[in-house]
Amino acid sequence: MDPDIFTDDDGQKYLYFGGTKSAVGKLDDNMINFRPINTSKSAMGTDAEYFKSITPQPSKFKEGTKFFKRKDVYYMMWSEYRYGDARYQVSYGTSDTPLGPFSPRGAILKKDPVIAVATGHKSVLNISRTNTWYIVYHRHPLHESKGDNRVVALDRMYFDADGGIEPVELLVTDNFDDGQPSPVLWQRRSGDWAVMGGEGQQGQQLRGSSAQALALIDSHFADLVYDAEVTLEGGGSEAGITFRTAPSRGRRGPEAFNGHAVWLKASTGEVLLGHRKGKRRVRMTVLKSSSDLHVGSGRKHHLRVGFKGTRVSVFVDDMVVPVLTATDGADASGQNGLWVKSGSALFDNVSIRHP
Repeated sequence: MDPDIFTDDDGQKYLYFGGTKSAVGKLDDNMINFRPINTSKSAMGTDAEYFKSITPQPSKFKEGTKFFKRKDVYYMMWSEYRYGDARYQVSYGTSDTPLGPFSPRGAILKKDPVIAVATGHKSVLNISRTNTWYIVYHRHPLHESKGDNRVVALDRMYFDADGGIEPVELLVTDNFDDGQPSPVLWQRRSGDWAVMGGEGQQGQQLRGSSAQALALIDSHFADLVYDAEVTLEGGGSEAGITFRTAPSRGRRGPEAFNGHAVWLKASTGEVLLGHRKGKRRVRMTVLKSSSDLHVGSGRKHHLRVGFKGTRVSVFVDDMVVPVLTATDGADASGQNGLWVKSGSALFDNVSIRHP
């Protein structure tokens, strides 16, 4: 199962395959037959003549072999644990030959319990004539409990000076250039949300409109760095981002939420930091607001929130000096989202990461 074909620099092709155990065979030019690997008398007429076991030891090898070569080093990647297990992960080993043995060098793709779990079954992409590498894999969104319901993800893959693969950082990003807010990433709780503008799937933005429009991302951060570009449409618009958020339950009409928010107010040019709390009546308490004119309608603003422990810092356009700082420990963690308090706004280049 899970076959992978690798072509070496000399043109020889190898087929890697296996579940619970891994093996390799040398393919003939017709891609149907195999060439002998072991020509000893004892191997003649047995599987050992054409196939070699290369299950890395020690390892938790399960499935999903992927093979590639970089700077004369042969890399073998595999998945560990079962695909429906939250611990599902990717490990790798290296060898100086395509037939191994492969020395395990550890896990490089693991679950991040605030972003996604069951990260595995990967492929690798190298941009031709560059040292830019990507890993493509599937993972389970936090809200998804069924083992077969997986989504495809792509993240950068980096190597250290010794050729080791560095642990892959799971990302939460969206620039909306695919024409829609991803249904596996976004939960549209209230209001109208649609991707607008751009030509040829470039430069598109997510537009939120109507009072109390809320779209939440399937993530659950405590400490974070949250970036988004926000453009207010019209002098009466107010919009921004939410974090450490919990949507309210059992309400009709616009979605209320508990948690923190930072938003821009076109009519006054203010940047505001607030906290909402309540059950039947959810009220916003403004914790801090800027005294200077920082924002206006029709202009794209880069908004960043850094939250670590109880300390929150808010940046607008200038990513060096915060316009607001505050201390608040009302909520320890929660979802993240986009929020239109009134009017309408455009959002772009959303990114959430660990500090």
